[in-house]
Amino acid sequence: MSSEPVFPNYMPVEDYLEFDGYRDIRYEYVGGYLYAMVGASRRHNLIVSGISARLWQAAQGTTCQVFSSAMRLRVASDVYYYPDIVVTCRADDVAEHYIEHPCLIVEVLSPATQSRDRGEKLLAYRQIDALKTFLRDRGIQTMVHYPYAIHNLPAYRHLGYHPDDFPVANRLPHELLSLPIYPEITDEQVRYVSATIRDFYETPQQKNQ
Repeated sequence: MSSEPVFPNYMPVEDYLEFDGYRDIRYEYVGGYLYAMVGASRRHNLIVSGISARLWQAAQGTTCQVFSSAMRLRVASDVYYYPDIVVTCRADDVAEHYIEHPCLIVEVLSPATQSRDRGEKLLAYRQIDALKTFLRDRGIQTMVHYPYAIHNLPAYRHLGYHPDDFPVANRLPHELLSLPIYPEITDEQVRYVSATIRDFYETPQQKNQ
């Protein structure tokens, strides 16, 4: 992915999905801005093809599906990446143009991409966590209101801050989860959300983590 957005102006996610669907060049979408995918080397492609072939063989006879390079991964409502390989085994992961519930994500590192793959992308992939999925499956929407530290946004790049200048600000968006809160929420809904979160942490699989 290129380090600078292709267009300086914000693009709604609906426009991105339509725009990206009819272009030979693929674009990743982060916080309302488009970033062009960079080309990969022969060696990179051979590694991806080899891993993908092995995974495809292993997935035969199961509900799992293996996609490589050309399938988007929806990491958040305003973040779409193109991993080298993504696998989903959920029967309800049926969106036509992106994956929402990955069980495996593969990024083959290269000199041009390893910094972003090990930094921004790894942190973003970790947002696809168990609690978020647990709540969503039970009808509770969550989000991160400020998914990117302000000093990293293109609109503030002129201030000259380096992405690593504020490590705490960089970390917090990947550790926080916003729960439903609005004037019309009822006491019953608040109790339901609280009970669901308690159920998540009291289940045996969570206690063992």
